[in-house]
Amino acid sequence: MEIRMFSLVLLLVMCSALLLEAQSWKDFKNKHILGTMTESNCTNVMNEKKLPGIGPYNSSCKERNTFIKATDKLVQNVCTGAGKPVGGNIYVSNFPFSVVTCKGNPNQTYPNCDYKGKEYMINITIGCKNNLPVHYHIVD
Repeated sequence: MEIRMFSLVLLLVMCSALLLEAQSWKDFKNKHILGTMTESNCTNVMNEKKLPGIGPYNSSCKERNTFIKATDKLVQNVCTGAGKPVGGNIYVSNFPFSVVTCKGNPNQTYPNCDYKGKEYMINITIGCKNNLPVHYHIVD
């Protein structure tokens, strides 16, 4: 278990510099926070949001995206005390959040993207910049 945690921390530290430039708080909110998200709504939401990997210049469908079912403030708090730093600008929440992960086939072409959703309770891992979330880190 210690080796696994050390490996996770090392990976997160190495990625932290890249995460700072990953996206803005506004982008993060659009991509990852939706308090009303449900498993059955993945296809509609993913197609409406036209997330990277989708659109006029890239016709492939985004393979995966996770939505945090919470308020903006609750997610922000992970960067300012409701999360513990695990390296660089990476924080793990002190309590679990309900999240919905939408998975699709990257070989599909927009606008015919189909997604299946799965809801979980997990401690989220996010990258923060200026006390705001800017990157959702997938931990499998």
